[in-house]
Amino acid sequence: MAVPKTYTIGTHCFTLTSQAESVLRSYHEKVKVHLGPFEDSLLGAFESRLVEALTDLQKKEPLLSKKSIEQLISKLGSPREVADSGTAQAKTGWYRVNAHKMLGGVAAGTGFRLGIDPVWIRLALVFIALAGTPYQITWLALVLYGILYVGLPNIEPNELTTQIPKRLYRDPQKRIIAGVASGISNYFNVSLFWTRALLLISLLFALTGLLVYITLWILTPKEKALSKPLEVKVVS
Repeated sequence: MAVPKTYTIGTHCFTLTSQAESVLRSYHEKVKVHLGPFEDSLLGAFESRLVEALTDLQKKEPLLSKKSIEQLISKLGSPREVADSGTAQAKTGWYRVNAHKMLGGVAAGTGFRLGIDPVWIRLALVFIALAGTPYQITWLALVLYGILYVGLPNIEPNELTTQIPKRLYRDPQKRIIAGVASGISNYFNVSLFWTRALLLISLLFALTGLLVYITLWILTPKEKALSKPLEVKVVS
């Protein structure tokens, strides 16, 4: 006999088979990843729909099966469809996004506008500022940033249509120091061993490697879904 599990969303608990719990957990986490920077503002609305659907389903089926969860997911839509529908009424344009800012929200807004992870925008700005040759380039970058900060209106992430299809996060579960190498490995879908080896070589033979690592450590956010796993209880 299969051991039932309870899956918790907020204050709501649902009883499922082990297989059903695994499918639901995977779906929930993938939705979070696809929402990306919209997670804080849109996840609550999605979870409310999910809780309502699971509550109705639980009334008919005390122990939710894998088949029932798969049918429910089919109705709710794929993680990408959930993310797209959540931002369907949002605005387009170029804005500052203070909700995800590190300084003034310019890099975050530019990343949303271009559909690029703001980490790469910030990394480029840092290296232009530190290694601009001639120095006029550095000053030009700083002046341009100031103009954009003053000229671009601020907006909340859930008001934007542009999504960032793939984001770089530090992976705390596989970290040795800060999770930078494991995050890069996940982002580019390459071997973690070779990623760490290349970083180690760059650290040993060039000061630039250390600078890149520290900069990525500062600029790259920690993966929330991995650092805060969903609560799953086993009941006898």
